[in-house]
Amino acid sequence: RTIVFTPSVSVVKSGIITFSPPLPYRKSKSYKLTRMEPCIKIALVFHTRFVPDDFQGIICANCPVPEFWDSSSTTNEFVLMAYATSSSAVLLSRLSMLELQHTILRQLDRMFRKDCFDTPATNSYCNMMVQDWTKDKYIGGCYSSPVFSLGEKERNDMALPMNHTIYFAGEATSATRYMTVQGAMESGSRAAYEIIRDHTR
Repeated sequence: RTIVFTPSVSVVKSGIITFSPPLPYRKSKSYKLTRMEPCIKIALVFHTRFVPDDFQGIICANCPVPEFWDSSSTTNEFVLMAYATSSSAVLLSRLSMLELQHTILRQLDRMFRKDCFDTPATNSYCNMMVQDWTKDKYIGGCYSSPVFSLGEKERNDMALPMNHTIYFAGEATSATRYMTVQGAMESGSRAAYEIIRDHTR
């Protein structure tokens, strides 16, 4: 009798899913106002840890890759995550796999080279895995971005159930914690509560 609807904003705006009857005007307008920027994430595996022992993450201004963080879970290999959104993600997504690999390793070499060792990342490199969410038609980008014309009211409109049948969840429907996993989880709890409230009378 009920559906919890969680597709991303990009998927809703793409027209892959159609609604009959159509979405209410305020809800449809709020989805149209919401933006999802391009996003790419790369997991890089190295056989040697070449960063300082206390390294956790770093933001890199005016560089091809804006953000890295340590994602290692074992002592056998060193895993570094590279992350980019918006225009940075667009530029990286246009590169071939080999160009992308060389671009990232060159940046890491510049960042972590030592007196007698200019290419610590290149020499330690094993493999990489790329996830470009923008190219996945069922995702279409990263999280919903802040927009001046989109406030709590509009996000609450996105979250409103339709006819006690369709319940809306996902980080974009969180009025105060959008862009976060916490917001996505809380929206799921909220949708579940709404279903219980509406169907256990």
